[in-house]
Amino acid sequence: MDTDLTLLILVTGTSLAVLGWAGRKRFPLRIGVGNFFRRKTQVAIVVAGLLIGTAIITSSFVIQTTFDSTIRSAVIRALDFVDETIFVTSPDGSRQPFNMSAYDTLAASLPSMPDVAAVAPRIQLNGGVIDRSSSLFDPTVTLVGFDAGKDLGSFVRTDGTSWTGAGLGGTQAIINVKLAQALEAKNGDGLTLNFGGPRGPIAISVTVFAVVKDEGRGAWNDGENLFLPLDAFQAALGNPGQINTIHVANAGGMNLGYLHSDAAVAEINSHLPATPSFTVAKAKADSVKGATEGVDRLSQVFILLSFFTIVAGVLLIVNIFVMLAEERKGEMGVARALGMRRKNLVQSFVAEGLLYALLSSVVGTFAGLLVAGIILWGFAQIFPTGFGGTAFAINWTWSDLLTGFTIGFLITMATIGIASFRVSKLNIVRAIRDIPEPIPHGSTRRQVGIGAGLAALGAIGTVLSLVTQNLILQDAGPSALAVGLAVLTMRLTSPRRVFTAAGLLMLAWLLSPWKFFSTASADITLFIIVGLLLILAGLLIVLFNSDTILAVATRLVRGRTWRPVVRTAIAYPMNKKFRTGATLASIALVMFTIATMSGIP
Repeated sequence: MDTDLTLLILVTGTSLAVLGWAGRKRFPLRIGVGNFFRRKTQVAIVVAGLLIGTAIITSSFVIQTTFDSTIRSAVIRALDFVDETIFVTSPDGSRQPFNMSAYDTLAASLPSMPDVAAVAPRIQLNGGVIDRSSSLFDPTVTLVGFDAGKDLGSFVRTDGTSWTGAGLGGTQAIINVKLAQALEAKNGDGLTLNFGGPRGPIAISVTVFAVVKDEGRGAWNDGENLFLPLDAFQAALGNPGQINTIHVANAGGMNLGYLHSDAAVAEINSHLPATPSFTVAKAKADSVKGATEGVDRLSQVFILLSFFTIVAGVLLIVNIFVMLAEERKGEMGVARALGMRRKNLVQSFVAEGLLYALLSSVVGTFAGLLVAGIILWGFAQIFPTGFGGTAFAINWTWSDLLTGFTIGFLITMATIGIASFRVSKLNIVRAIRDIPEPIPHGSTRRQVGIGAGLAALGAIGTVLSLVTQNLILQDAGPSALAVGLAVLTMRLTSPRRVFTAAGLLMLAWLLSPWKFFSTASADITLFIIVGLLLILAGLLIVLFNSDTILAVATRLVRGRTWRPVVRTAIAYPMNKKFRTGATLASIALVMFTIATMSGIP
């Protein structure tokens, strides 16, 4: 099944399931939809908060597509129609001349090679060029001997017209714009070429016949290139009838030919002579693969940014719905008193959340395009030449937008479902009278189960890290063990003590340079996990020592005017510890991401 169709079915199925469940008795659905449409300002604020995660996810896909497109464009621009190169490597690493008959055999065998479209003979050498008019010298020029009637593709003149190179004289040369700029050369200038031949250094004089654009043949390997007639180059080298390179164009055209490289190489090898030992290099396919791997490492930065921002977005969604519940606490209490069940309350919240999720995901998807555009604009300012001379230009597909929309929608709906279940747990009398929920003095079964599970998983993870030398378990195992033990023992002694101790132990272990194994070979996954654990450890220390923080803050402010202001400012958020914790976690994740990005060279 097509991926896009699967995503559409997933979103549609989730929406219909929510509507069917919430609309079973109609009134929860009507309450949820009514709450959505009667508070327009609130809807705008909530949607603005919810769309962040979708925007970041969508921008990540768009940036990845842009990078992939830029890479392929740069490689295709530099290699034009050339998909494979055939050569013989000499002991010193240079290309060894071989008889033209190898090319003739391949050209005659083209009908029996369905994945090969054309072949072309060439001589390619590295050399230096001096412009005798400007006296400028370029030592890194690629000297190319080509056959105008057999070579792949064509030149592009400065006026935009195509040209095969036909009519070029034996002492005339074609240069590309890069070489012309390096030498300040123009048509009619005399050039001296210096290169190594089979019998030692060679120097020949040529005249610039034409300057061509860095496109088509002129863009070869994205370098400074000079082109000579093949027979003239062979005569200068003293090797008539010999070449050192054969270029191959695959079926599928310039853009898709490299996808046939594996089959083309097998077909070519079957028609090459046994001696000398030929190498068939998958030039375009290997270039695309290598460049993609390099950009993938760069994309890890955006994966890091996206992951932390998405987690922050999830916390923001939970916080938004907890705040909505706080605002409607009296209303929900009256509804429960009139006979609405807790399940109906969850249904009304989920129905309302479905509308928020759909609207925020749609807006967030297109906001992701804007975010991607801004990020790519920043890249263009830092790297004005782009990748291999190809500038970064935003490129996206409808699949990118649909994938970002679907992931953002599902994350938002899952978070809304969890938050709705949590806010539905209220006491009717306390909700109507707006009385704070009492602090429990005994551990619940759920807390004991969670603590025991975390402690067991932490212990198992720690042991496994020693056995398998797993770097993730080396940090996650002891951290889970510390939190699990704190949850198990928080009613045996002061919760402040055990959770503060757990936070301090986590910080000490995660930041310690002395661990079981070295983290020198770690990848970005470990960095993400350690970042989240560090933020958790800091939150445990701050939230369970809020009274101490309040006391220190009020002592630091000695003025009578400011002391009550500071006490009120700190006491209110500390009174709502869940909301404060979620807010602090979101801010900490954003600050951690910014600090990380600023530290990347």
